[in-house]
Amino acid sequence: MTETISINLFPTLIRYTENFLNKIQCNEIKKYILKQKDKTYTHELLTGDSKSSYYIDSYISKEIGKLKHCEEIIKNLQIKIKDYSLKSGIGKENIDINDCWFNVQQKGSQLIKHTHPNATLSGALYINVDNNSSPIYFYNPVGFLDYTYIKEYTDYTFNWFKFNPNPGDLIIWPSWLSHGSNTNINETDDRIVISFNAL
Repeated sequence: MTETISINLFPTLIRYTENFLNKIQCNEIKKYILKQKDKTYTHELLTGDSKSSYYIDSYISKEIGKLKHCEEIIKNLQIKIKDYSLKSGIGKENIDINDCWFNVQQKGSQLIKHTHPNATLSGALYINVDNNSSPIYFYNPVGFLDYTYIKEYTDYTFNWFKFNPNPGDLIIWPSWLSHGSNTNINETDDRIVISFNAL
């Protein structure tokens, strides 16, 4: 009898780093971001009374590096981005953060499903989250699953996968991958995430 092998075609790489930032760094960044309210805007991807610095994103990474305990954050983030690039096969030695911004979500808000066009990699650094915060969902890019009869959910049939990050955690993914908070409502005051794109 011939052997049957299984082949996992077209996997999607997501890199999750726990405690990329420590508690002191998270608190320092949180204080800094909450002082930036005059530099935030209502954004179409955030519902409720939530704000983003997306439209003035260029200054965020530079300012974070100036905080007392945060000098090495951007350098270490670049290392993680390069590591993803090499692991995934994109292989760009000179891949760099090309924009960076923060979102501050309030209770009752959602993050609408979206992608990050005009970028190669995207990521999120979780600054202020807890058990009441909305998770992040990544959606299966195989569009035909909705047309398939599914008896049980496996790695091949899930429509989405979710993470419940802790403060200091880092997630990096390909920019084309759709993500959002699904139908979950955020129940945390000042849920803070720093997002970035790399090219």
